[in-house]
Amino acid sequence: MIPLGPGPVPASADELGARLGAGLGRVLAPASGSPVPVNAEPGADGSISRVAADITGIDASSAKDIEPGPIASSTRATIEALSLTGSPAVLRGLPVTIAAEAEHVPVTWNTSGDGSLWLAVEDAATGASGQDAPASARVDVTAAVADLERLVADELSARLGGMGLSLKSLSVAVAALGTRGLDLRADATVGKSFLSAKVTVTGRAQVDEALALTISNVDLSSGNPLVAAVVSRADSMIAPWNGRRIDLATYTFAGARLRDVHVSVDSAIHLHARFGA
Repeated sequence: MIPLGPGPVPASADELGARLGAGLGRVLAPASGSPVPVNAEPGADGSISRVAADITGIDASSAKDIEPGPIASSTRATIEALSLTGSPAVLRGLPVTIAAEAEHVPVTWNTSGDGSLWLAVEDAATGASGQDAPASARVDVTAAVADLERLVADELSARLGGMGLSLKSLSVAVAALGTRGLDLRADATVGKSFLSAKVTVTGRAQVDEALALTISNVDLSSGNPLVAAVVSRADSMIAPWNGRRIDLATYTFAGARLRDVHVSVDSAIHLHARFGA
């Protein structure tokens, strides 16, 4: 839930934007608690006509749920139009450009026992009246391959350091597999003392027509027998990922299920997802 502080449902655009921005800051950036820039427009009967939030600079991996305690009263409502942008935001250490839009988002105004107001997005298949249009959403995320390479370098350096090896160089290549899959290959030079050898990391992610994501071809190998023997210690970490299957069709936003995924690659990875009834 998003904490909005004490007081009734905001009636003005300025108050609604300020309280939503402060609450989102507490949820998305708990370390600093800095408000998120939000423009909002109240609607009729407690609904919200429009919300536009800018999460540029926010590291979403630090987001946390805030529990309101016992709820004294609840009122259902709808956000008619919701937009979220970040240029960039950060997801698990990776800078990404994000643009998301949603419509007919069911929400609930909740008042806790101490009089504080909270806003919750409901996982409902219909709008607030039970007869309104169902929610829908579109999400576009872009990540530069160069930023992914830096993230892989950090992760690989940590893994190799635990094996007594150091990372000397790295190049990452990402290729699209049709419109719903990615192939990743990282070629690295690793060393120990004055010795060095090549190490290759591979991985594949592909989404089928049923929107099931399968991870495969995950491997860490080397043509150097000595280095290969060392990196084989990572097999126990890698093995569980090969063949892992995730049913994306079960993922929902405000009751809207994931309906389509599309990926493409140039100097960046572009992901498009669509949610609907």
